[in-house]
This record gives sequence, structure tokens and C-alpha cells, in this order.
Amino acid sequence: MKVLTRDIYINEDPPDIREEKEHLKKSLETIIKVKPDRKKHLKNISLNYPNLYDECIKDLVFLGIYPSRSEAIRTAIRQFLQKEYKELELLGFFKKRRLK
Repeated sequence: MKVLTRDIYINEDPPDIREEKEHLKKSLETIIKVKPDRKKHLKNISLNYPNLYDECIKDLVFLGIYPSRSEAIRTAIRQFLQKEYKELELLGFFKKRRLK
């Protein structure tokens, strides 16, 4: 690393920025590796739900809370499944299945 003064760097970023860039690069590499495979595991379905639900989901997307309606619906399904599985686990459903 070439240093002009205590705080000015030539041809290289300061250590804190360099670490941030490395972290972002690793994250991007992970996303690039995961994203193509993710598409293979997605199932395309038709879904009928009330117009009010659709308007609310569109509002969430407009506000930037979710990037798309699909992502909002996937999140809702994920949360629903987590809740259901947690309740089944509390009832001992998975312990019974493991014993078989």
C-alpha cells in the first residue's frame, strides 16, 4: 500500500472501505451462486384472493417494504408455515414421526 499522508491512500482503499468491499463481494458471489438454483425450486401457481388483499399487498410494494407482490406472498406463506410447524412441534408431532 502506498501512503501519501496519514489519511490519503493511493491505488488502494482505506482498510475500513476495503473490508466493506470484500464483504459485499462475498455477499454478491453468494447471491450469484444461489439465485440460478433458486429459480429451479420455485413453483408457479395461480392464486385467487380478494381484491382488498391485492390492494394491501400493492401498497406494501409501493412503500418499498417488499420488492414485489410475489415476495410479499412468499413471506406470508413462510411465516404461516413456520407458525404451523412450531405448533405441530409443540404437540409432539415430529417426535412421533422420528420414532418410526
